[in-house]
Amino acid sequence: MAKDAGTRRLGLTDTAQGVVGDAHPGDPAGNDRDVLRASLIESHLERVIDRGLDSREISASLRRGGISRDAVREMALTSQEDILGPAEPVLARLVEAHAAGADEVKAALPVESAGDFAVAALREAARYPVACAFAVFVLLSVIVSQVAQTWSEDAKGLIAMISIALSVGSYFGAKALDRGIGSATRRRHEADTARLLGVWEQVLLDDGVLPVLRGVVNGLLPPPLRVVLDVAHAPDLARPADATKTVSTSSIRRFQAVARRMSGGAIGIAGPRGVGKSTLITHEVANDPAPVKLVVSAPVQYQARDFVLHLYAGLCGAVIDLVRPAATMAALRASRRRVAASAAVLALVAAMGAALASWARPGAITSPDTLTDAFRTDQVATITTVSAAFVTAAALVTIAVRVARLRWTRRRLLSSVGHAQLLTAVGLPARERLARIRLLQTTTTGWSGKLSLPASTEAGWTRTVQSSERALTYPEIVAELREFLASVVSAFRQGGGPDGVVLIAVDELDKIESAELAQQFLNEIKGVFGVDGTRFLVSVSDDALAAHERRGTAVRDAFDSAFDEIVRVEHLELADTRALLRSRVIGVSEPFLGLVHCLSGGLARDVIRVARSMIALGDETDPPGLEAVCAALVTEDLRRVTHGFQIAAGWIPDTADTTRYLRVVRSLRVDPRELLLAARDLEAIATGTSSAELSALARQSAAFAYHEATLLELSVVDPEISGGTAPLEPLADARQALRAHPRLAIIMIDDFRSARGFPLLVARPAE
Repeated sequence: MAKDAGTRRLGLTDTAQGVVGDAHPGDPAGNDRDVLRASLIESHLERVIDRGLDSREISASLRRGGISRDAVREMALTSQEDILGPAEPVLARLVEAHAAGADEVKAALPVESAGDFAVAALREAARYPVACAFAVFVLLSVIVSQVAQTWSEDAKGLIAMISIALSVGSYFGAKALDRGIGSATRRRHEADTARLLGVWEQVLLDDGVLPVLRGVVNGLLPPPLRVVLDVAHAPDLARPADATKTVSTSSIRRFQAVARRMSGGAIGIAGPRGVGKSTLITHEVANDPAPVKLVVSAPVQYQARDFVLHLYAGLCGAVIDLVRPAATMAALRASRRRVAASAAVLALVAAMGAALASWARPGAITSPDTLTDAFRTDQVATITTVSAAFVTAAALVTIAVRVARLRWTRRRLLSSVGHAQLLTAVGLPARERLARIRLLQTTTTGWSGKLSLPASTEAGWTRTVQSSERALTYPEIVAELREFLASVVSAFRQGGGPDGVVLIAVDELDKIESAELAQQFLNEIKGVFGVDGTRFLVSVSDDALAAHERRGTAVRDAFDSAFDEIVRVEHLELADTRALLRSRVIGVSEPFLGLVHCLSGGLARDVIRVARSMIALGDETDPPGLEAVCAALVTEDLRRVTHGFQIAAGWIPDTADTTRYLRVVRSLRVDPRELLLAARDLEAIATGTSSAELSALARQSAAFAYHEATLLELSVVDPEISGGTAPLEPLADARQALRAHPRLAIIMIDDFRSARGFPLLVARPAE
């Protein structure tokens, strides 16, 4: 009854309530869980969509655009796959929690300390009210038989009635305690399940419903009559980046096309820092169908042997978690402890019963004649003996039943594992290999003896043999890891698994200090690559991509020889920036999206940062225009970047040219004309100085000031940007080229300005 009430409170349909009552973790087919999952979606999805429509962000956008709430709701319901995808892992845990039921939660209550064991023993004693009543009756009978021998018959009768009443009371008390424990456990289970339901609904709202609603509303909003920023509330921009929420860019699609046609090998993911390589790796690992997946980070300081051992241990752990899930093993351990507590209580009852029987009538249990004679002379002692013997036998039988039930529980729990057939094939070997990796096994065997001789003399001998497993060499570790990978792939394929069984991602290789160290690291670990059915994803620098793309025209290096494919993650295009921001904020018009794209250079991390700063400038009552927003963002950009320029100048020798450079940089102001003049001064310093370091820094600063001046002019005088039709990609490309190729950036900006009739930088470098 309590469980049915709990499922009703959680909003399950009648069909799903029956599933919750009948579902069992031992059902390998999982059909009941599918019904339960469908019911949860049916009963909660529309409610969560309504919560999204009622949110401040969406409701304000609907009112501002005059958009029908019902139309948006219907369009959102057609995108269920996009809505449910990000919350699928939480939904799976919720379904398991529902299907497990309160009995499984009760079995998994912790029994870790002596206090927990005592509580578990009391809990188990309450499960046997008849045994409790007999134990109380036997104990009271013995006490009465010894203490009340000289009492009157009336007193003895009264004591007997009290003993019976106490025994009956202990029976009902034990039953009440058991019901109370069960009720408390069910309440705890319902509270945990309700909490998990709340988590699922929140993830569904934040990561599924709201992005879809934003996209729908953005598509239905009419074009603005004037270019102003009247959006001041974008809660999704304030949240930390989530790698599971990605926009399908051209780079992602290109990578997925390469990854899908390879069942094994090594794929490098190249690109500048901040472009989204780690996000792409996390997203791919989360969505790839490979059953065994592992993500590790390349160490900045490393020993190849230690890293491969770390990789080996992580792979063993991933296999163990897959074929023997941690929750299943925790439930099994809890069941064992629970049976141990029950056996301890019952053994104590059995020992007490046997002791009482032997004490009340010695020899009566083993001799029926003695028991018959004793019954004629001392009925109280005989009844005590028989009762104690009965309790002892019942306790011993119950212990045997509980042990047998534990064996059945173990089989049931292990049968609930999705890859139960792989337990012996790879699960147990993985545990053994993990133990070998983590511990140096030492065993001691031997024999000893002593012979006493007359005159207080002794002779003895001892022999001890100690064997210690020899530490594996690095080539042996690599060979063993490859052999283990092959065995895992073979076991899964025999069970009908996919072609790509294992996916291992090595992230942050591009953060190793130098290209030489990265090549050395790759040279030492690439021996584990190339196992059929195993794919490696490795984030690498642009140097690796350049080496790979020069293959056949230059000497092969570590990057070229290690990878089967290298995919470059490009900066976001304007369409990608638009899609990313429209999934996070509503109502921002095209010119502002273009402004964010140009200031960020299409770098995904900076797109979010600039958009966050821009929304902070918005105002619903007195919205600023494009010129004001551009000026504010350029001001912040100037302050941040010029501070970096001044720090870099501190490493250059103090000369007149350096002082002149610093004076120009410190004078930069948010005015297009002044910025253009400053860019010309900086270019003159770059051309005239004899210091190569100062020349490079000054030219980079000139390109930056030139870029900012162009943005400010564009926001004021170009009518095309107000209509959102200006081709802004060249400005974003120039921003990307600032750091490595400032000359190229200046040429690109010159071309952009020339097409619009803007004045050019006087000292334009030759192409």
